[in-house]
Amino acid sequence: MLSNLVIAGKRVPRAAIAVAVLLFCIIALAHNGKKRVSSWASILLPSGPDADYTRGCVDTAGRRTRLLGGTPGFYYFENVWYRDNVFYMFGDDLPAQDAIMSGRTTLKVEKEEPKHLVPDVCLRKSTLWLNEGASDGWNGLWHYYHFAAENILAGFASLATTHWDTPIMPKQLVIPFWGDRGSWHDKWGMNEMVVDAVFGEDVIEPPQWARLEKKGDGWVYFDRIAIVDRWAAHRKTPAADQWNKMAIGILGEKLQPHWFTAARNRLLDYFHIPPANKKTHRLAYINRQGTDRKLPDETHAELLKSLHGLSDKYNVEIADLVLEDLSKEEQIRAIANSTILLGIHGNGLTHEMWLRETATVIEMFPPDTFLRDYETIATALGHRYIAVRNDSIITPALWNAHPGEQHPEHTHDGTKVALSVPFLTGIIRGIVA
Repeated sequence: MLSNLVIAGKRVPRAAIAVAVLLFCIIALAHNGKKRVSSWASILLPSGPDADYTRGCVDTAGRRTRLLGGTPGFYYFENVWYRDNVFYMFGDDLPAQDAIMSGRTTLKVEKEEPKHLVPDVCLRKSTLWLNEGASDGWNGLWHYYHFAAENILAGFASLATTHWDTPIMPKQLVIPFWGDRGSWHDKWGMNEMVVDAVFGEDVIEPPQWARLEKKGDGWVYFDRIAIVDRWAAHRKTPAADQWNKMAIGILGEKLQPHWFTAARNRLLDYFHIPPANKKTHRLAYINRQGTDRKLPDETHAELLKSLHGLSDKYNVEIADLVLEDLSKEEQIRAIANSTILLGIHGNGLTHEMWLRETATVIEMFPPDTFLRDYETIATALGHRYIAVRNDSIITPALWNAHPGEQHPEHTHDGTKVALSVPFLTGIIRGIVA
């Protein structure tokens, strides 16, 4: 039970002590680096969660908008304003609206900037804006690959197209719209893991964005902003439409060296994962035998036997991973420091985002099937990528000769993944021997 406290000769009531303890707990919660401040805590905090974005705004008149880098659907700008679902840019030679954004957000470009414009909200440094939920159609906010790889990773890539001294790490992430499923959280919690680890507290979700854009006259100013928009990418990037991959254009650009290393390191630090011994090969095999996209049982048994044979002969650490049986941390610990990631085409290969740059990704496909979902990530991150279909390698020359998805229906109709185990073993042996 709380007792009265005497300070400077005066008795402090127990109620005052209780309030002080409560405020201390709230402030401690607010500074927890792994969790965003909950709504009730932000209301009770004297400054509120919006304070960092509303204090210190000055007259921004005279600042002209400049295109810094990027590609359609992933353009990166300096000096941009926003009010009531409209982005305002003041400058020349800027991309058209349909190459930047879709849905309820629109663009107004003026040649001359206003003489006086003091915004009510200022987002400093670089902002990553996900426009994914602005359209009424399908969006991928709810899916680990589509959220983390196509929006977050590719959004970072837009910053990395600049070839001057600009930090690649965005200061804050803005998710202004929920999308058609009412959430950006996937059922496994992977999306939240990425956001918590990489951005920490610097995330603005729809409720907070709704508050911010109603401050004062509603003007919001961005120092720099990368706007990620799926349908703008598809409209203006032929390969994106061909391969049904929104990020294929931006991830194919020449990017700054080690452009995603800082984000990867944040995730490793989040789980307190130390760097691995670079002299030891570690193979992480994503086991999908509990799904309808899998190897024949006898082929799978042969593969495991062969992998363990390589382990004994070449001192390779083998991890046979059933991801649905593992926590998020267990998955990242098993994969992030691996030198080889092996798996059938599927969402688990999104974890290649967290591999070191020198790693190898081996993706297995059903008969007659090829998709570039994970190849684009591997190539952009500097991984060696090998696509295997039974007893052959699908080379860039082959997929460029016949551009476009090849029988994606086989990844969902229960078609078994045929595999020549001796052929695959030979590829792996060539890496580890």
